[in-house]
Amino acid sequence: MTERDEPALLAEHGLKHTGASLAEATRAMLCLHGRGATAEDILSLGEAIALPGIAYLAPQAEGGAWYPRPFMEPIAANEPFLSAALDRIGTILAALAEAGFDRETAEHLRSRRAKVTAKLYPEPGHAINMGEVAEARRLIAALRG
Repeated sequence: MTERDEPALLAEHGLKHTGASLAEATRAMLCLHGRGATAEDILSLGEAIALPGIAYLAPQAEGGAWYPRPFMEPIAANEPFLSAALDRIGTILAALAEAGFDRETAEHLRSRRAKVTAKLYPEPGHAINMGEVAEARRLIAALRG
């Protein structure tokens, strides 16, 4: 990816960005915000982690939500919005792979013996805390190995 290509990729996929430029980054992290939040909100995670060589990217969900109904409702209640959101994320990941960034998912990381933890926060508006930032730094540093 060249510096000339970066603005086109960001614009095409409606991505906000912080951290290393895509031309200089060795890794790209796609960050997805929660309900009622913004791309800028979740990018504060990248600013807090602040590891060199990582481009932190975030799309904005239309209306601040990836799907309209609570996640505990039947999947059909959130269609076609949920499928459209997942398709959009898949398209972004494919574009990043085409730009030279490997796609590492939780399953891939587990296969490499990484400890992957999923946390669900029941209350809206969960703020990032320093314990989570320290854990993210540790996991990312282990990937560089």
